[in-house]
Amino acid sequence: MKRFTHYCAYFLVFILLFSACKTKKTTTTSPRPTAPSTQGPKGTSSTPEKKLPKIPVALQPLNYQMPEMPREFRGVWIATVANIDWPISGTDSYEKQKRDFLAILDYYKGLNFNAVIVQIRTPGDAF
Repeated sequence: MKRFTHYCAYFLVFILLFSACKTKKTTTTSPRPTAPSTQGPKGTSSTPEKKLPKIPVALQPLNYQMPEMPREFRGVWIATVANIDWPISGTDSYEKQKRDFLAILDYYKGLNFNAVIVQIRTPGDAF
């Protein structure tokens, strides 16, 4: 008996959903009335014409040409984690590390690099 009520409830929901769907109705289109002539006595239009507003200055295209200059980002990544790139040895003195770093910078400057990104991860001491 319980299953029968469930089936009836499902059937009623299905019927309600199906009946809510509208089918295409055939509609008859009545012909549109023709607009009266707006011609004046001399054949000119009596309705005023709208003129488009001028373009605001902010929306006009720029006529400025950028000068020709090299705009290239050529960067190098120098990693310090586990002495991948620099310093060569973790036990080197400050002066040796400085010379090595300047040598790396000079090397990449000779290859026309214009940016250096240095990854720094210190183990808690001042760098």
